[in-house]
Amino acid sequence: MMAGFSKPIDNLPKAEAANTTGQRLFLRQMATETAFDVPTPRDVVVKVIANQPATAKAGVVLLIGGTGVLSIGPDGRLDRSFNFASRSRDYWAEKGLATFLIDAPSDHLDRRGLTLTDRLGDDHRDDLKAVIEAIRQRFGKPLSLVGFSNGTVSAVQAYTAIGGAGLKGVVLMSPVTTGNKTVMEISSGTVATPVLAVTHEADSCKWSPPGGAALKPPSFDRLSVSGGAPVIGGDCGPFSMHSYFGIEREVIHKISEWISIQ
Repeated sequence: MMAGFSKPIDNLPKAEAANTTGQRLFLRQMATETAFDVPTPRDVVVKVIANQPATAKAGVVLLIGGTGVLSIGPDGRLDRSFNFASRSRDYWAEKGLATFLIDAPSDHLDRRGLTLTDRLGDDHRDDLKAVIEAIRQRFGKPLSLVGFSNGTVSAVQAYTAIGGAGLKGVVLMSPVTTGNKTVMEISSGTVATPVLAVTHEADSCKWSPPGGAALKPPSFDRLSVSGGAPVIGGDCGPFSMHSYFGIEREVIHKISEWISIQ
């Protein structure tokens, strides 16, 4: 099996049958996107799917939840990736932002992907530092880190790795706060970069209580949203309130507006 390729999700037909309101379930690589590989100091490679509109004045680095593994097909292009961050990435361009969607490193492209332990480790932090440095060389404009669910841990690791230098903001969407001190630490009052915590008031995923209970203001801003399409699957799944199912564009546009004023 080619590196980065994962088999299609077996339950897609079931999800499609239950998708009575016609919501987007995935988004393949777009014609405007390019892919490039970033070698890291520990001799692994991280793939980045980039969309860089000529008019973009800033960009977002998207750190996905779940296992962190994108569905890269045998042609080397992004195929069916259901995670909120990947299936909704084109909505950022509508607000004038470039996107850089980050895959798991080449030594974590199996079904296990990146565990929480992996995301908390030094290897992950070092990989992310190399990736962000490579993006900066290519893009050369201000960046914000946007982590979703488990990806909020990666966002904090990336912030730690680069010291916040040159960042417009850090966005923690459905932050994993239950039993995880790393995300909590970004609200310690020592972070100079603006931080936005985004939650859905009906999120019932046990790892991300909607109040972001462990996060302590005033060192960050809050955005609480409501509404969405009928849930398909589990409470922490890609088509749930945890993943802003049915209101993806609305949520991303609100975040984009927050980024624009930082």
